[in-house]
Amino acid sequence: MADNPNEPSFEAAFNQLQEMVQRLEAGNLPLDETTRLYEEGMRMAQVCNQLLNAAEQRIVQLHDSYADVQRPAPEDGDGGGEESDEGEDGDDDEEEPGASRPL
Repeated sequence: MADNPNEPSFEAAFNQLQEMVQRLEAGNLPLDETTRLYEEGMRMAQVCNQLLNAAEQRIVQLHDSYADVQRPAPEDGDGGGEESDEGEDGDDDEEEPGASRPL
C-alpha cells in the first residue's frame, strides 16, 4: 500500500508501466507521444522501485525484531561463540602425543 494517497499502489504502478511498455514496443506512436510515455514510464518505474524498497525495509525490520525475540540468551561466561580448539592466543590447543603441559 502506498503511503501517499496520491501515489498508486505497487500493483497499479506496475500494471501502468507494463501497458506503457507494450505501447512503446508496438512502435506506431508519434515522437511526442513516445517521449511522453517514456517519461511517464520512468516515473512509474521509480515509484515501483521506491515501493519495493520500502517493503523490503519493512520486511527486514520485522525479521530483525522477530529474530531478537527468538534469539536465546547467552549462557554465563559463554560469550555466545562456538567452541573452538584454539586457546586465547589463537594457537591450536590440541595436545600432541607425548607432549607435556605445564601445571
